[in-house]
Amino acid sequence: MYTFESTSLLQFASAARVSPPALPPIETSEADDLTGYEVFIDLIRRERLDRMAGDFLEIGCCLGGGTAKLAKLATSVDKQVWVIDPFDTNLSSEAGPTQEEIFRQVTAPWSASIQVLKQDSTRARLPDGLRFGFAFADGNRDPVRVKSDFQLVWRRLLPGGWAGFHDYGGDLPDVTAALDSMLEQYAAEIGRVEKIEDRWILLVQKRGEASGKDQSSS
Repeated sequence: MYTFESTSLLQFASAARVSPPALPPIETSEADDLTGYEVFIDLIRRERLDRMAGDFLEIGCCLGGGTAKLAKLATSVDKQVWVIDPFDTNLSSEAGPTQEEIFRQVTAPWSASIQVLKQDSTRARLPDGLRFGFAFADGNRDPVRVKSDFQLVWRRLLPGGWAGFHDYGGDLPDVTAALDSMLEQYAAEIGRVEKIEDRWILLVQKRGEASGKDQSSS
């Protein structure tokens, strides 16, 4: 796992912090996937996005439960999961592990297939030419940031690829309104839209010929 630091953000470890003891094993329930990434795994397989040329992108990883599921699939098809997260979530426990420490432990078995950009998504710099067949954004809920994440995803999404966005149609109406405005703005480029109402998930396909179903399985 390679981590690209942001020089404009605070670092996780202070100068006074030295060699913490090894973390105890994290119980699955402590880093569970609360979003329901099975929806995305099913979509990737159904649309054969794992056969497209692009990697996977995740904006906002929480504790890594969902990342681990994506990375397990990515490993099986020789892809990478690119994760953008500043890792600044306060877990309200001074003595306990940090968000980043839990994430790294949860995703350790698939770390070779995970690229972490420890940055704010508005400042993240992805490699030139990098494209994605699937992306999921569940970052900052500010409407301006929601639109920014949509645009970041959309610029990098391959034709025929799919993007997922969380908190759509739930208890954050400003997020829903921001995403609706993006659907209107990019309507000419959108192929299909699906809504998973019980999970507050919006799925959007980018119009184009090069969907995974059109590609050879070789």
